Amino acid sequence: FILFTGSVFVFVSGDPPRISVLLRGGVAYFFRFVRAAILAGCFGVVLLAILLSLRAVIMAEADGVYAGGKSMFYWGLSSGAVVLLGALLVRFWWDLVEVTIVRNAMHGERSVRRALLPALRLLFRNFVRAFGSFLLAGGAGICALGLCAYLWEQLVPARQVWLAFLVGQVGLFLLLASRFWQRGLETSLVLSTEPPV
Repeated sequence: FILFTGSVFVFVSGDPPRISVLLRGGVAYFFRFVRAAILAGCFGVVLLAILLSLRAVIMAEADGVYAGGKSMFYWGLSSGAVVLLGALLVRFWWDLVEVTIVRNAMHGERSVRRALLPALRLLFRNFVRAFGSFLLAGGAGICALGLCAYLWEQLVPARQVWLAFLVGQVGLFLLLASRFWQRGLETSLVLSTEPPV
């Protein structure tokens, strides 16, 4: 949590990405990010409860009509994808809130709640471009991790533990790199389109 908080601070401030700068930024904004996480978590729980309730109703109706088979699978898959996209949307909004908090604090505004609405407006104004980039970066990281897991399973013999460890670490590093890529995209979006509060 401190590492990602510090990375947002580095992205917004333009300071060099040294460990001391990351830790300083992470500690300085830690409690603001915790408050933002609690607020976003409450909003996310409500949204996901609504989406999961709608999914349960849709699946019950589809079960009465189709009684299994491919149609039920497709209904379950599509409704599950909608719930997953809703969860990712909340996550993306929370990331925008974090960047907005750091940017506002650098301009003298220390309130967390003043970052919630500007981040939501920014999300809706640039929805296709911003959320598409977020999904693309995250999907690239998951695909890289999946490729490393596939290579691990197909090419690495069970007795070569060091090679399995190396392939696993490369996959995790690529997943972490995609998360930093997402943070950079969100930071550039906030800094280029939304003036500070």
